[in-house]
Amino acid sequence: MLNENDENTVQSLRIGDYLNWAGGRAEIPLMLPPIQRGFVWKPKQIQELWDSLIRGMPIGAVLVEKFTSEKSRLLMDSSGELKTMKYGWNLLDGQQRTLSMLLGFPTENIKNHKLWIDFNPHDLNNEALFQFRITTAHQPFGFQANGQRLSLNDRRKARKKAENFDSNITDKTTNEDLFKKVKPHKTKNQAYLFLVSELWSDFDILKIIEKIEENLVDDEAVTPDVKSRIKNFGVRLKGLKEQSIALIEVRKPKGDISNEEQNFLTLLFDRTSRNGTELSSEELLFSMIKQKWPEAHDLVFELHESVGTMMKPTDFIMTAYRLSATKFGVNIAGSKIKDTANPTIKDFYKNLPILLGEEDNPGELRNLISDGEFEKLFSSLKNAISYAGDNDIGLPEALLPYVERSLLQVLVYWCMHNRKNIKESREQLVQFVLFWMVASPSGGNASREKLKASEECFELIKENRKSNFCLFPLVPLIEKLTKSETGKFKSLLPELEMIGGDEFRDPVKRGQVFCGEEDEALYHNFTSRKILLLWFQREWVSKKFEGTEFLSGQDSDSVPYDFDHLVPQSNWASFQGRSGDFNQIDEACKKFNEIWPRRNLGNSIGNYRVMTSSDNRSRGDTPLMKEVEGLSFLTNKGDWKNYAFADDARNDLSNWKLASPSEGSGNWNNARVLAFQYAVEERVVYLYNKFISDSGLSLY
Repeated sequence: MLNENDENTVQSLRIGDYLNWAGGRAEIPLMLPPIQRGFVWKPKQIQELWDSLIRGMPIGAVLVEKFTSEKSRLLMDSSGELKTMKYGWNLLDGQQRTLSMLLGFPTENIKNHKLWIDFNPHDLNNEALFQFRITTAHQPFGFQANGQRLSLNDRRKARKKAENFDSNITDKTTNEDLFKKVKPHKTKNQAYLFLVSELWSDFDILKIIEKIEENLVDDEAVTPDVKSRIKNFGVRLKGLKEQSIALIEVRKPKGDISNEEQNFLTLLFDRTSRNGTELSSEELLFSMIKQKWPEAHDLVFELHESVGTMMKPTDFIMTAYRLSATKFGVNIAGSKIKDTANPTIKDFYKNLPILLGEEDNPGELRNLISDGEFEKLFSSLKNAISYAGDNDIGLPEALLPYVERSLLQVLVYWCMHNRKNIKESREQLVQFVLFWMVASPSGGNASREKLKASEECFELIKENRKSNFCLFPLVPLIEKLTKSETGKFKSLLPELEMIGGDEFRDPVKRGQVFCGEEDEALYHNFTSRKILLLWFQREWVSKKFEGTEFLSGQDSDSVPYDFDHLVPQSNWASFQGRSGDFNQIDEACKKFNEIWPRRNLGNSIGNYRVMTSSDNRSRGDTPLMKEVEGLSFLTNKGDWKNYAFADDARNDLSNWKLASPSEGSGNWNNARVLAFQYAVEERVVYLYNKFISDSGLSLY
């Protein structure tokens, strides 16, 4: 650790000593102030840092601060629990680099990431000196060399390999369980993979080679090139321990400081973070609150444990800020705080002191979080809109994490002022969520327009409070969102009819044919929002995943379900038309050959269903008709209903049969392209009309 008696603000430590300190092996540990966020670096960033370290390259200084009698948390404690320390050091800048370095250090405290060195005798990717690989609890089989997730096909292969490797691994084995057992996937031979942390203290080239040879087949051997690479890594790892890292002590300015400078550390944290992974507005606000009120960290995470399907911790903070500002907020100048769905950093600095207040004179933001009112609001809302069984219109637990923050804030704002009417307004609340999901904009300006719509909804709810509305004002809100020029409500959800055709339609044409030129976007919104299948299949989803914990913001690959293509993506992703002269290919195939129209159709909600991840792995790229004909998931009428097909869909499978024949992908011709289009469009029409009838929105 640092020499506290040194008057210099800049000191240095050997990296080995620094990691001992950061890893909690010193009498006075290196801590994290509440302002700091969690571990956010991506695999590629970690790999590149370790490539720099092993080359002996400088990685920049870290900033530390001496403190007395302060609540902080241990750098290595993933629970985030605050501890009151009488004296110690806080790490202000360098958390991401430090945690990344600790991945290769022998410590038991980093539980969700592992760092591997790959000695395989294959060419290295990019300009890396060694091939490092990362595995996480969400991605137990690791990532591609460029840091991107493995493809679905590679994850299937990895899971299958893991099941063969360990008979205790089953389809129900969680990602967290796999993380403890398996090595990264997509290497020539896993015998060449080692945890860097296991090599740190006792690097013995002979022992490593012995371990490799124990797992090689008879005709394989460790090549001289690999032996040289292993030896080189050992030399460089030993040298790394002796390298130094600069530590800069941050001392707060002395003398009188202005109001804004009271957030000195927050401002410093924000500015230094811009050199790495920049802070979001949500993270900055949470950091500012935690600096002034450290207990907020625990309160917010307790809330997340209770109703974490609704929002991420930082989203809860943004919502609490907005609600307290809208309900009671008066800024420093004495005027009402204007509602905004996306406050700026300037807004935070200006309004937070009055909204947060002090411990002996708390403001509304502090009260809202600390007295349990916030949790009660979210719990009441969650109970109201959740699926209640028997195919009622509620949202299954698996769908709740997809409800956008700007939409949820509208619902919570209404609930805050209408607590007694929440249960009675259940139908209208659910209908508004469903309407928003389909009718809200998509595309380049979507986020801005949704934020604006949320602000307009806040204003309307505020106005309706004066009219003593007993139920959630669904129709006025829909009128507001549809922006009817006549002032009369005009539904954006008319019923659709199936429209045939002997030409392949591009996406624009398809939207115009079904919804008209004015409402073309409605068709694209609906067909691109495959998450709605969780609602269509809500009875099946709720029973199949009963007891499963779904959290907002969780990794999409950690959920127990997949959105599966009916006609497998491998059939159409790389198009093969009729062989021969391209000019002789049918007109439909020519259009289908273009990437955008082909993918738009193949990735339409009409070509998806929700399946369990284990069933999807078993299916693989099996053609739909082979699946139907075999003893599989679509063998009776009830199964078709579970997967959101019309009850009579099994009676006429001619188009699906032609689009995904039993014998495999094959080549495409005009008839097959049109059959694929018709099958997908027909199911879209069925799902769309079922959506407006089952939701009850057809009544408005």
